[in-house]
Amino acid sequence: MAQKLTITEILAENAAGRNCGQVVMGCFSDETGYDIDETDKIGAAFGGGMHLASTCGALAGGICVLGMTSETSEEATARTFELGRRFREKHGACTCKELLGVDLTQPGELDKARESGLISSHCPYYMESAIEIITDILENQ
Repeated sequence: MAQKLTITEILAENAAGRNCGQVVMGCFSDETGYDIDETDKIGAAFGGGMHLASTCGALAGGICVLGMTSETSEEATARTFELGRRFREKHGACTCKELLGVDLTQPGELDKARESGLISSHCPYYMESAIEIITDILENQ
């Protein structure tokens, strides 16, 4: 099943330049059949809520994983709803803007969020919970 990363490993992945979507997708490379280079390309634009302060990149990467591992469109849809429901239940929101309380689309806000430690103090936990929820969905559905 998914490669389980600790918070320290998730922080190291981020420090190495991988965004939240890339980290989540990379954990499931065995299940999807895509290697890390491929998942990094697919998830390159998922960070910062797809650079729109929209859906959390960890969720966007997770949605890709669920789609790639589903037998049907209906199964992918049901799994996606479940991921979103459980993530929202745990964190109160699914968008980057709501989760971080910052609109990363505004000039300079991403740099401020990084420099203040906002991203490193919040995002690893969003990635970790997305990975845990996806793992549970794949193992139990």
